[in-house]
Amino acid sequence: ADAEETADYLGVALGTIRNWTSQRHIPHVKLGRVVRFHKDELDSWLRSGKRNVLTLLTPAFPKVQSSNESQSI
Repeated sequence: ADAEETADYLGVALGTIRNWTSQRHIPHVKLGRVVRFHKDELDSWLRSGKRNVLTLLTPAFPKVQSSNESQSI
């Protein structure tokens, strides 16, 4: 699969896949300038928890409470 298909499969942005690839967080094969992902390796990677996938899939910025939301004291 290519990066777009992998992003769709994992439910993340294409930029995230590119970042994970460059940081070697995700299993991939690079043939020249072409990067490919194998579904069975991705599934194994997800199951193994070699990287904390939940941490990788968690947004970098916490949700900010808007001024319209009431605050409990």
